[in-house]
Amino acid sequence: MLIPPESLAVQLDPIPPPLPGEYPTPLRDPPAIRDPALAIVLGKALFWDMNLGEEGVACATCHHHAGVDGRITHSLPLQKESGFGRLKSELSRLVKAIFPIEPAPTTRPGGSLGISRARYLKSLATCEAPSGSRQRTQRHAPSVINARFSHRLFWDGRARPIFNGRDPWGSVTRVASSAPPQQSNDWDQNIIAYADAALASQALGPLTIPGEMICEGETLSDIARRILPRMALSGQSVHPEDSVLGPYRDPSGLGIAWTYETLIQKVFIPALWKSTDAQTGKRDDQEDTRTPIESNFGVFAGLALMAYEETLISDQTPFDTPRNSEGYPSAYTIEQRRGLDLFNRLECDFCHSGPLFTAAAPPLPQEQRPLKWVDRRVIAPDLAHHSAQVAFLDTGFANIGLIRDGEDPGLGGIDPLGTPLSYSLSYIEQLKDPLHQERNGISVDPSLFSIGYDVDFKPQELFSLNDQRIPLEEIARREGVLKPLHRLGAAVEGAFKVPSLRNVELTGPYMHDGSLETLEAVIDFYDRGGNYETRSKVQTFVHAQHLSIEEKRDLKAFLMTLTDERVRWERAPFDHPELRVVSKTRTPGLGQADQDEIWTVIEAVGANGRTRQQGPIESSR
Repeated sequence: MLIPPESLAVQLDPIPPPLPGEYPTPLRDPPAIRDPALAIVLGKALFWDMNLGEEGVACATCHHHAGVDGRITHSLPLQKESGFGRLKSELSRLVKAIFPIEPAPTTRPGGSLGISRARYLKSLATCEAPSGSRQRTQRHAPSVINARFSHRLFWDGRARPIFNGRDPWGSVTRVASSAPPQQSNDWDQNIIAYADAALASQALGPLTIPGEMICEGETLSDIARRILPRMALSGQSVHPEDSVLGPYRDPSGLGIAWTYETLIQKVFIPALWKSTDAQTGKRDDQEDTRTPIESNFGVFAGLALMAYEETLISDQTPFDTPRNSEGYPSAYTIEQRRGLDLFNRLECDFCHSGPLFTAAAPPLPQEQRPLKWVDRRVIAPDLAHHSAQVAFLDTGFANIGLIRDGEDPGLGGIDPLGTPLSYSLSYIEQLKDPLHQERNGISVDPSLFSIGYDVDFKPQELFSLNDQRIPLEEIARREGVLKPLHRLGAAVEGAFKVPSLRNVELTGPYMHDGSLETLEAVIDFYDRGGNYETRSKVQTFVHAQHLSIEEKRDLKAFLMTLTDERVRWERAPFDHPELRVVSKTRTPGLGQADQDEIWTVIEAVGANGRTRQQGPIESSR
């Protein structure tokens, strides 16, 4: 195909503005929450509570260090049982990850430790005795800090923006409600479908995936029965000056002085929990009776965790200082300015764009860029002949050649209903069949494509729809099923979400697989052009750069300016209750049992943050 030379030109973007400092909470309908302040209390308690998951695993277990899991001790290896994260471990020991990691599935350190393999025993309302060592997720946990700005969450985008109160996948579901249909708060005949709520969808992922926080066969209702009668955060110290939990701290200093049942009743409208009637169903040929507060626990947990995580915004960095007369942040040194210039010149800002340094976040009001979910652009240019391979890509997701083709589909995967995770693939299905329903509620505007259909398509192959020229249905249906990249191909296989670079100094190990320990290793990765040349790799910008030692130093100096000191010192809103995490287990064969684990205590921190004696959290540099 022929590409006009101007379509291949590189244009440097201006320095993005700082974050604005004000972030209104979206109005969500129907209104389930009646006390937004207490919703944050409930969400923070659930997030840090080691009783929420089995075997002491909290949400914070994987997000306690600048929003990520900073541990580099992991179980090896791990393989998926299905495409949706069911986990199984093949070793009963933990080993120290050796860096740098040779990019192969059996040596990559991967994700965070979950729970041991076990089944849920319905008759006993508990998990059976754990078998073997703890399992681990396949991917490294992304940061929850600034996650409120993301349209989709998880590395493969599977936590959809439509929240259903049941799972991360986004299809609507019914909830238990005591409100009669004619009342205004009846949840539209008991159907929940919250828009712009990917944080709530994501929260239910680990709570519904066996091996992460629950055992096989355990449900959200089972979790509810286990923790509703418990005092929130029981057994964990809460700092008296905790910015959220302090006023509700139990006099003992352990936990807060309400049960989860009481908290839920205070936070949510009575129609969702106030009923003595129970729902009766069947599970495993046994009668399963649940009250509405148990049935709707996924709604309560998802919305409360989202309310808390929406407060975790890091917008007080050197980058966010006022701009000087030349447009640079006023706090920058000469070295940091050179690093920012180099960052833009290397086109790092193409993916790590805007004040959040990720194209995966929709544009903020002060940004001068359109909302573009899908793009059609060059992925493999031949500048000498003005030709290129053109493909669809999901904005904010990229294959950078970190792993081999076929090792992990990433965005190229599907959900349990067979729906593509990729917006690009769904859009292609819509071109083939206009009746195809987009489950995410997004629309694709071809006028925003970097490369329009006038390139590579003949006029007679296009027709007009809403003032846009798009391929005829028969042309779309005929295209390319036999080849991964064709005129309507999508470069999404092995693509992963572009993470924000804010606090990147603190959020290692890096990449979706945790294979790079330090910022220097990340810079070296991009300097050499990645690990592999893959089919869907965005080759335009990820290629060998041959940077000098000084340039690498400048680039790192710039990246260090994206750290918020409140995150480094865990000052409010990043303070937290006590947490205990497994740091390692004994090596089998030395006389110790597999479950002979060593735990690390992370002390409770108040609004003023860590003391000088405690020191800041460790950097990954």
